[in-house]
Amino acid sequence: MKQDVRTNVIPPLKFGEKFGFLTFSTASNVVYQFKSIYYLFFLTNVLKIDVLVAGMILTIGTVWDAVNDPLIGFWSVNHKFKNGERCRPFALWFAVPWAVSVVLLFCDFKTSQTAAVILALVIYFIFESFNTFVAIPYNTQPCRDEIQIFRAAVAD
Repeated sequence: MKQDVRTNVIPPLKFGEKFGFLTFSTASNVVYQFKSIYYLFFLTNVLKIDVLVAGMILTIGTVWDAVNDPLIGFWSVNHKFKNGERCRPFALWFAVPWAVSVVLLFCDFKTSQTAAVILALVIYFIFESFNTFVAIPYNTQPCRDEIQIFRAAVAD
């Protein structure tokens, strides 16, 4: 007796959806690389923060990122929205706040040295949080080889 085995066939993605993944991946990479290369320079040469203090800001922010990644990842995967989706709404809701935090990273508020250090740390925490809220759900989208190949070939 033969068993009826049915497989789930995933329809191919349209170019527009692939292009959406590509543009986000490219934007995310450009922003993160720009921050990685120039933020220390900005803190020390524009805000005139001491190199040791600026390094501590980056270190504390990186530790915060290591703490918030699993927390936000757990929350985003286990939270179900009214429309039944789990991760995509996080990426949609936090895209604009993430963009604003990127701009704020490189703003000189013309404050005292102490206020500049506090602002730089708070803004860096905000940036890393929003970056996590956008990136973790994006990276937990169902893995499709064609998206990953398209992203790797064009965006990275």
